[in-house]
Amino acid sequence: MIKNMNLKYIGTIIKTQRTDGCVVLGDVTPRFKGVPKGASIHVGYTQAFARPYVVRDCQTFGSGRFALSLIGITTPEAAQKLTEMGVFADETLVREQSGTEYFEDDLIGCVVLNVETKAVLGKVVEVWYMPANDVWVVDYNGKELPIPAVDAIVKIVDIATKTIEIFVMEGLLELVDDTPNDENDNEEEE
Repeated sequence: MIKNMNLKYIGTIIKTQRTDGCVVLGDVTPRFKGVPKGASIHVGYTQAFARPYVVRDCQTFGSGRFALSLIGITTPEAAQKLTEMGVFADETLVREQSGTEYFEDDLIGCVVLNVETKAVLGKVVEVWYMPANDVWVVDYNGKELPIPAVDAIVKIVDIATKTIEIFVMEGLLELVDDTPNDENDNEEEE
């Protein structure tokens, strides 16, 4: 059992590949660039009971997947025993290989405040990984308010206190106002 390690999920072993014990790592954390040779990872159905392995090699294997070779796993039979198991790595390695400051589980549940008025807007309920920038979805009065995670809007993120302060630019809250967008469209059609 693993104790005193801050491991983060990086993906799941989805199948074996080749005859040398290589496995395919899929369902990978967004923007993850792979595991460096010699890095320590843990493999198991849960983080608490994952076993340690050292990475022999890691190559890109299509979009969002990696061919992963582990020291000590040299046959298809040994590799097959690892399929459907999660892969976990130290948080520092995952941050470095993802280029991210915050993980999704750091953000979910954070209270979002207007940086100017300190008014509570809601809580982060979801993170969307988009090509240009991430979008943090806030439960704003029971509706989904998308907040672009860009410096012009996100001003303060304090994971320790689970608070995020944002600049509420003009028109942002109107994205989820109570007026249906198609109400005016119906008037034009008549």
